[in-house]
Amino acid sequence: MKLLKALCVTTALVMASGAVQAEKPYPNRAIEIVVPSGAGGGQDTMVRLIQPWLEKDLGVSIRVTNVPGGAHTKGIIYANNAPADGYLIHCESPSGLIADVFKKMPFKFSEAFVPVANLQKDTGILWTGGKGRFKTIQEMIDFAKKNPGKVTVTIASPGGVDDAGVGYFADLAGIKLAVVPSDSGGERMASVIAGHVDLMYEEASAVGDMMKSGNIIPLVVFADERLKTPELKNATAAGEIGLKGWDGMGTWRGFAVKKGTPQEAIDRLQVAFKKIYDSPEYQKWAKENALDVIPGWMDSKQFAKLWEESVARFAKVFTQLGRIQ
Repeated sequence: MKLLKALCVTTALVMASGAVQAEKPYPNRAIEIVVPSGAGGGQDTMVRLIQPWLEKDLGVSIRVTNVPGGAHTKGIIYANNAPADGYLIHCESPSGLIADVFKKMPFKFSEAFVPVANLQKDTGILWTGGKGRFKTIQEMIDFAKKNPGKVTVTIASPGGVDDAGVGYFADLAGIKLAVVPSDSGGERMASVIAGHVDLMYEEASAVGDMMKSGNIIPLVVFADERLKTPELKNATAAGEIGLKGWDGMGTWRGFAVKKGTPQEAIDRLQVAFKKIYDSPEYQKWAKENALDVIPGWMDSKQFAKLWEESVARFAKVFTQLGRIQ
């Protein structure tokens, strides 16, 4: 009888211990963040910047996994194979929604994932090497009109937000550019600096010291008006030379999780991202990298609305460019 009572007490303690373990709040183990592009790009730069701050706030380790290729589709498919438990976070830009527009995957990103928070809104820029053959955007346009397809531009991959921006610009300018895809931001940077390509599409936040050193220079900003940030205030805006209509064409960078993820996890992550966004350290970095021009923060509801707007905007642009029939 005593032995039976002892066994019952032991069983009860084990069950109670298991219940306490099960009730431990999210997160209680390591989290993986998927970046669907190569090292050195805007998303990779942002994620690796906030990684230690996020680890400190959440109290768990954060592993960053780069899964480049397919205009983000490889990374999205990789993330979609994970459980909907909040332990895999997907970092995304408009490219994920453009994949929906082109029906590149057997599922829609916007239906398989739910938005958590957006941290950045950025503006696309065409850069050239400091020793490149073009010194002004008008010089490049004039040459391209006389020599169709002879001006090369490196982008992340066809069918992404950079492809949309470059294609839209070329269409407005009446020129044809030769596109050279590369999944790695570092490779694109090296190519334009070395003169292997004439131009590179990238956001200011991803070029950092290369812009300050003069290794690359901005030829044109994909915006209707000049940016007010000190580093880019002298860079020509596309709107200044009559190429307008850039509202909604810039990129953004935010985070999503699988649909079905517990709301507790989504809420906890949103709080952590907002704390990082509001921190003096992040705001200082954002200012230094021209990411304070357009406020980037959006909570999950605001971010969801941006997803809807982005799908509509890029569907319209790619239809105009004849990419979608």
